[in-house]
Amino acid sequence: MADKTYISKIKQALSSNHIVIGLNRVMKLIKTGKLSDVYYYNSCPSTVVDELAYYRSLSSSLNLEQIPISNIEFGTMCKKQFMVSVVGIMK
Repeated sequence: MADKTYISKIKQALSSNHIVIGLNRVMKLIKTGKLSDVYYYNSCPSTVVDELAYYRSLSSSLNLEQIPISNIEFGTMCKKQFMVSVVGIMK
């Protein structure tokens, strides 16, 4: 992916504490309409991707994007010492 705007969006959300990490928390906030962007790593299980895509189809303002890094790199980018598969950015 040539467009790396997701890096700046995630870093900005980290600094302003507007980031949500973890599938369960992200799904809960998607259903309530409190997220603007959702990012998932490139090898995320298809069941998770299908569920995210379903809720994306119900929302007109949610941006869903796969990012081309592993879940270990994703965790490091989010300044966590564990693997991260899904993050959401609050509105």
